[in-house]
Amino acid sequence: MSGLVDCAKCGRSAPDDGRFCPWCGSLLADDPVTRPVQRHDERAATPMRERMPSRPSGSRRGLWLLAAVGGIATLSVIVFLATREGEEAPPPRAATPGGTPQVPIEQLEQRAGAGDAGAARQAIERHEQRLRDDGAMASLPALGRLHARVGEPEEAARWLDAALAVEAHAPAERRVELLVDSANAHAMAGHASEAKARIDEALRLAPDDARALGNRGVLELSRGEVASAERDLSRAVVLQPELAELRSALATALRAQGRLAEARAQAEEAVRVMPTCAPAHVELGLLAEGAGDLAAARDHHARAVAALPGDAVAAANLARVEGLLERR
Repeated sequence: MSGLVDCAKCGRSAPDDGRFCPWCGSLLADDPVTRPVQRHDERAATPMRERMPSRPSGSRRGLWLLAAVGGIATLSVIVFLATREGEEAPPPRAATPGGTPQVPIEQLEQRAGAGDAGAARQAIERHEQRLRDDGAMASLPALGRLHARVGEPEEAARWLDAALAVEAHAPAERRVELLVDSANAHAMAGHASEAKARIDEALRLAPDDARALGNRGVLELSRGEVASAERDLSRAVVLQPELAELRSALATALRAQGRLAEARAQAEEAVRVMPTCAPAHVELGLLAEGAGDLAAARDHHARAVAALPGDAVAAANLARVEGLLERR
């Protein structure tokens, strides 16, 4: 039977058989594989259910990793979230005890998955309320994913690391899911070593997890480890061929090695599976540009911008090609 131990960071009691403090997310034992990053020390002494993260302005529809591969900036998806646009939404509305209609939190999360930043903000507020009122630890991973949706990776990483602490003894499948989500957030926040540690732990638990393999491949791409990235991404595509984002990342790795026909085939298949896959359109645009077909390049870059409004890399690619066309 487990006892309690005082957290060295916040001083609160925590189960002595867990790795992390459920209140502040600090490590209870020296475990370098899943050590969380302490970037919110000023809030560490506040219980999890009482502290609410700050909310920087701005939003993004997805999380994207900029990788300079082959001398050309391109996009690779680092988050493979389950919710897709066009999925059937939950029942429209539920009534509060006072009779006021209220959108179910599940529907807000569905809308957030389709790119609705306003719905994501509402869902964040509702989950924060659940934490304040009930100490609902099930809201921790939801908060992490929602903050990732609106482009706040530091907050996403903090909530997801707290979820890992609370679910330290969860089944391996659940741990892998949380580890990959946490790795995504850390990668987008610029915490490369923390992201790698979490992905490595996920693959230790589940060597054939396509999402973890894909994310490790994207991290390898960002470090210029193209051959390793290709191996991981190829294996991930075999395991989960319907994920367009995996194929587009594999196309990036193949293009970086000069294997242009193979890269084009992967990107075209990604677009066939998911016509709005922005990274695949970026890859096809870059390949067309390299072949001298600027009209096709402009078309693909325009589609990337339409799929991901406001993304600076997609917009820069389109502007570059339009400039080349104007000078012709």
